[in-house]
Amino acid sequence: MTKRPTAISPILGGLAKNFGFEKGMLVYTLKEQWEEIAGLPMATHTHPLEIRHKTLYLLIDSSAWMHQISFLKKEIIEKVNGFLKNTAVDALHFKIGPIPRAENSIKKESPPDGEAPYDPAVEAFLSPLTDGELQIAVRKAIKRHLAKRQ
Repeated sequence: MTKRPTAISPILGGLAKNFGFEKGMLVYTLKEQWEEIAGLPMATHTHPLEIRHKTLYLLIDSSAWMHQISFLKKEIIEKVNGFLKNTAVDALHFKIGPIPRAENSIKKESPPDGEAPYDPAVEAFLSPLTDGELQIAVRKAIKRHLAKRQ
């Protein structure tokens, strides 16, 4: 009897959950796709920072925008959870501060030697792996998995 190949997505999802990288990957996805999720006007004045205890922490560039966005909490939570296809967020917390423009309009450099682009959350996930070839293969698989979710 021959074994059928197993899809890697469930394996990667399980590893991410077991090693505690799931939230980091969700936040990274939010940062990468924030303009699509929030819309250009809101994305220009806001930036997702982290998810902690099902609360999304948003950086907002002014008290005027914070006031405006406070009326849209429910819609933002629904959009975020709809985009992530789960209920990762049930509350928002706002903080006023400068929006990191470099992250708001991320331009990735070309990957070296045919590897997937650098991603801090993925690299943290891969850091325990000592086999370089395995790191490259898993990095590519994670990138394909994340691309399919978008």
